[in-house]
Amino acid sequence: MDLNTYTEIEPKVHVSPSSYILAGQPFSIKISKWETNTRFKLHYIKKEDSDLLWYSVNEYKTNEAGDFNIKEDAPISGTYKVADELGIFWSAERHSTYDHIDLIEIYNIIDALHRNDIALILEFNGKIIWKKTFDYKHILNQENKEIVRFDNLIANLYFPDNRTMDKVVVFIGGTEAGINYSDYLARIIGLNICPAISTAYFGSHNLPKELVNLPLEYFIKIIDYIKSNPKIKDHKIIMAGYSKGAEASLLTAIACNLIDALVLWSPSSYVFQGISITNENSSTWTWNKIPLNYIPLDYKKLSYGNTLRSIYEEGIANCSNIKECRIPVDELNCPILMFSGQDDLLWPSDHMANQIEQILTENNQDKTYNISFPKTGHLCCGTGYEEYESYFKHSSLPLGGTPYSSSMAARHSWEIFINFIKTI
Repeated sequence: MDLNTYTEIEPKVHVSPSSYILAGQPFSIKISKWETNTRFKLHYIKKEDSDLLWYSVNEYKTNEAGDFNIKEDAPISGTYKVADELGIFWSAERHSTYDHIDLIEIYNIIDALHRNDIALILEFNGKIIWKKTFDYKHILNQENKEIVRFDNLIANLYFPDNRTMDKVVVFIGGTEAGINYSDYLARIIGLNICPAISTAYFGSHNLPKELVNLPLEYFIKIIDYIKSNPKIKDHKIIMAGYSKGAEASLLTAIACNLIDALVLWSPSSYVFQGISITNENSSTWTWNKIPLNYIPLDYKKLSYGNTLRSIYEEGIANCSNIKECRIPVDELNCPILMFSGQDDLLWPSDHMANQIEQILTENNQDKTYNISFPKTGHLCCGTGYEEYESYFKHSSLPLGGTPYSSSMAARHSWEIFINFIKTI
């Protein structure tokens, strides 16, 4: 009997969790007591809207006992290659048509999905033999959201039904314009752990269009908003920033002295030149309308095949007033948790995190935690569920690391991050 084309036994599929998928939480798929060495395909679909979806398909094989465990068994072929329970998520690609899906019966399943629903489909011998749909829980309970327009802020506040933690986490994003990724992270924390705020600070509404000459006072307004909101005014404030948002978080904590803890992914220890398509050579940040001292960068060298990291490193090495451009982290007096990738090709976040740690250690700041991931690039922030394969494929710049290493670093950093905020 050819077990690749025939089976008499229906598989017993065990999925955990069974009714929803919550980013940042454990996930597993197991099959038990099926035919020995049976090959099958697992389709993963997340509906984004009526025209867009995230999709991955991978072929696997049961073992000699007829069992399968997605955490332990690597695909035979498909969108990822290693044994990883989150591989179906981070290897998914974004599509606007169904042309890439060979099984026509899946079309009807997709059409029945609501926005952000997830479907898992087991295919054997060209037929669907098991399917299950899930809610993607990070976007539920939208009544627990407040749109913030306090003093020209562009922000969202999320809070869980059962508020047992007297903390609020403020997420500040990187070079992506608008609120975007910081809002995704704030929803996960805010609807499940403790109140959380996401904010845009350029490229949205009436905010500056580019990442240059941005007033740090804008971030002080977030603190003012928290102190004015009866629901969270007595909460401890944890500022969590990644990339350029980590730079902003450090500067804000130093400026206002009201931050109870900092969490930084791919951080900076310097103020750098802003990013502007109009070639405006100025600082990223201002204070009292005066640009902060900054390290100039020669972005034109990107066209000669240089990595962005090498341009930042060259800027640091050649800066004539490097001491004035360093962020004065010795003035910090709050716990700080940092994550970086040792293969970061956007900027030397690993070296800059080490510099921050060294300065704080020399100043007897004993609550500094610096975690650096080997073989990992700039992307180490998230829950591990994010579509890292797509980020890498569509990035205009080398990021460093791999989609797999980014997912692994993200899930480890997320677990440490959650435990850290509980101690504040």
